[in-house]
Amino acid sequence: MVIPGHIALQLGFDIEEFSTQEVVLADGARKKVPMIGPLRVHLGDRFCDLSALVFGNEPLMGAVPMEMMDLVVNPASQTLTLNPGNPYISTGLVK
Repeated sequence: MVIPGHIALQLGFDIEEFSTQEVVLADGARKKVPMIGPLRVHLGDRFCDLSALVFGNEPLMGAVPMEMMDLVVNPASQTLTLNPGNPYISTGLVK
C-alpha cells in the first residue's frame, strides 16, 4: 500500500516519526521512504490492517490488502469488488 504525503498528514501521521523502507523504483533507482501504520482499509464490510509507504502523488493498493479482503479486479468495469464466490466473508487460499 502506498499513500501520498498529504494524505498521511490528513490521517494524522507525522511521517518524520516513523520507520523507513528502501524501495526500488521502475528505473532501478533506490530510495528510502517513510512507512506508517497501522492503517485500517475498508471496502464494504471487509477490512484489513496494514502499513503503508509514503510516496508519490496518488494512493495505490497492492496485492496484499486485496488478498486479505478477498477482492476481485473487474477490468471491464474498472472496479474492485468483493469476491462473488465468497460474498459474505473473506476467504484466503492456503496450500
